[in-house]
Amino acid sequence: MNMISDNALNALIRVGHLATQAGLVAQSIRFFEHLRDAYPLKAFPYVGIGLACIKTGRYAQAYEAFEQARTLDGSNGDIRLWCGICHLHCGRFAKSAQIFREIIATPPATGLDGFLELAKLLLDSPQLSPFRRPIVPQHIRG
Repeated sequence: MNMISDNALNALIRVGHLATQAGLVAQSIRFFEHLRDAYPLKAFPYVGIGLACIKTGRYAQAYEAFEQARTLDGSNGDIRLWCGICHLHCGRFAKSAQIFREIIATPPATGLDGFLELAKLLLDSPQLSPFRRPIVPQHIRG
């Protein structure tokens, strides 16, 4: 049972993201923390916190938020991509490359082609070159 209507909730989520974009990061994080308290089993508050942390370069904190979101919604491809980006910025290159390879090897869901292309571009970054290896798509591995 939702506490408020889906339309109202979506509007609140947009407000939180707009606050991040406007540079009101601390306020945005507090806003999403309140939403997290109201919706503890939903991934969206953690995604909002993670994106706000990225805005200020706090990639380790962002990773923790995205990892919590991934625990709640493991099928969300963009959360996996953000986890890989956080690993990349934290210098955890092997883990970052592993996530990007997994994204590339898994057939993309409808509408996630952009995430697939971004994962390919990031895997080609100079920092990850030592961790590149052939990718065998999941549907070919059997």
